[in-house]
Amino acid sequence: MRVKGFIGLVFFLLLCIPLSGCVGSVEEYLEAPATGADQSAIIQVLTEASGSGTIKLKYPRSGSYLSPFLFVDLNQDGTDEAIAFYADESLSRNVRVALLINRPDIGWQIVSDTESIGTDIDRVELGSFYEEELVSLVVGYTSVNMSDKYMEVYNCRADGLAQLYEQSYSQFVIADFTDSGTDDLAVVGPQSQSGRLGLSLMTVQSGKIATVSTILLDARLKSCTGLLAGSGIPASLYVDGQLADSSWATDVIRYDESGRLTSCSLKIGADIISLTSRPQQLSSRDADGDGYLESPVVLGSVQDGNGQERWLWVSYYDFADLEQFEEEPLGQTQILPFALDLSADSTPQSDSDWNGQAGEEEDDSSNQSSSSHPQAGQEEEKPQGERIFGLIDLKYDCFVPLPERWKGAVQLREMLDGNWCLVWSDEPDMRLFIFQAVESGGQLSANSELYGRSEGYLRIGSSGGMGLYVYATPQSGVDTYTLRANACILS
Repeated sequence: MRVKGFIGLVFFLLLCIPLSGCVGSVEEYLEAPATGADQSAIIQVLTEASGSGTIKLKYPRSGSYLSPFLFVDLNQDGTDEAIAFYADESLSRNVRVALLINRPDIGWQIVSDTESIGTDIDRVELGSFYEEELVSLVVGYTSVNMSDKYMEVYNCRADGLAQLYEQSYSQFVIADFTDSGTDDLAVVGPQSQSGRLGLSLMTVQSGKIATVSTILLDARLKSCTGLLAGSGIPASLYVDGQLADSSWATDVIRYDESGRLTSCSLKIGADIISLTSRPQQLSSRDADGDGYLESPVVLGSVQDGNGQERWLWVSYYDFADLEQFEEEPLGQTQILPFALDLSADSTPQSDSDWNGQAGEEEDDSSNQSSSSHPQAGQEEEKPQGERIFGLIDLKYDCFVPLPERWKGAVQLREMLDGNWCLVWSDEPDMRLFIFQAVESGGQLSANSELYGRSEGYLRIGSSGGMGLYVYATPQSGVDTYTLRANACILS
């Protein structure tokens, strides 16, 4: 089975890398987008068939597929069929879903054309609910203001689309959650009158999509802002949501041996929602690049010179890897003692407050050996489940990973122009790590006394029109390339 779309090749492929490890995943068959000639021919066919002679293409707002066209080999004959999303506004503003085949003698031809229940598309996903060879199409529809969302599930065959299921939702995700070898559908419904959110897990039984388990989410979660599938089989569910006090948190849920959805909090011996409560909307993600999702645990924060919360000390935890907690359940006290010092000494300071040097290349081994700060090779044992520790800069929405031994041993100090650095708490004049934000077309600071040598910096990305650069000084005992490996822009 092959799936193709009409957006830029590199961008499209990046978007379509699956987070789940589902068996027979349709994404395994992704290829390059079809040609512009195919796109133009399909638009012409749809336009000629419309009542007004004009159509409007409909683009999904989110999800793995952001094109109004999908190309799928539905009958395994080596030739792609096309699924197109459009509207004929002379008849209705609702999205229409058309299936087309490409006949050698006459070109593209409409096989089926169905009106949907929404005026816009929230997202489009593909799955294999029955078997690997049979493609299922899941389309989330919405209105212009995104007030209501409604999903429809179709089976895709060369002779047309067959609607299987429909439901209102706030979030949905596809993966093998039941270890059945085929995909399942997990759906968080809209908020009920009681104020509780419900999570339903559906799979195919006797040829029809049926609900196999339903759970009310924790009452503290007032909305679901993200629903993600982990990479294991069976996959775990990561529910990111907002709490009543406008903070955010995560719950991790699995389909257990008894055939029920349960929170992993019951397995690990700690309240995941309390541990992951955070002041900003940070999503669960693969923070350390191991292919598995982790959830953020905020250990502390630092304000900028204007008194605004700008930096968060964060550790990312894998709460779904239950085997690591079997012999030693995770207690809340195993994480909280690692919370960082939030005393006045952590208040950022400007360059004018500095007396020390930035980190020239001279030998500083004698100074390091007499210090009480943790040295390279003296890594502190991580709490159970922790995968990576680092710092989030909320101004530039970026994450920078840091050595575990720096946890609780370093302080952040603000520099000119919003730049910042990290120093040992017991040696505040020794800069270990420096962050610079440079305007587009600009250059790194030439002040090597304060910022070190510019050739030592590595770019981690761009945000807010600024290029972001990091540099680990020689005194840090850390390679800058190592820190950049998992540094990223979060949005």
